[in-house]
Amino acid sequence: MFDNIKGVIFDMDGTLIDSLWVWRKIDEDFILKEGINLSPEELMGQIAHLSFNETALYFKREFSLKETVEEIMLHWNTEAKRIYVEEVLLKDDVLNLLIALKEKGIKMAIATSASNDLLHETITSKEISHFFDVVVTTDMVGTS
Repeated sequence: MFDNIKGVIFDMDGTLIDSLWVWRKIDEDFILKEGINLSPEELMGQIAHLSFNETALYFKREFSLKETVEEIMLHWNTEAKRIYVEEVLLKDDVLNLLIALKEKGIKMAIATSASNDLLHETITSKEISHFFDVVVTTDMVGTS
C-alpha cells in the first residue's frame, strides 16, 4: 500500500488532531469574560482574515481592553495549550496510520500554523512526537 511513498507531510489541526473547534471556543469564552456584546458569528466575520497578533490588536482597540496585546495573546496561548493537552483528541485511526508508516520506514513531518510551543506540547501529550522526523511551524518561516 505504501510502496511508492518516501515521505508524508501532515498538518496538525484537523488532520492529526480533532482541534478545529478550539480557537472558536477560546474567542467565545474571551468575549464572554470581557463582557463584549458580539455574537461569535459577527466576531468571526471581523477577525477571520487577521493574523494572531492582528486579532489581539483588533480586540485591544475595538473593545478598549485594559490588557496589553501581549497579555491578550498570552491568555489565548495559555488557554489553547490547556485545551490541546487536556481536551483535544487524536483523529480516528491516526495512531494506526503513524505506526504503519513508521514500520514501512516512511519519513514523516508536520507542517502547521500552530506555534512551536503549542505543537510540541500537543504532540508530546498525545505521545506521537517520536513518529516525526521534521516539524515546521509558522514561527520558523514567519507566515502561515
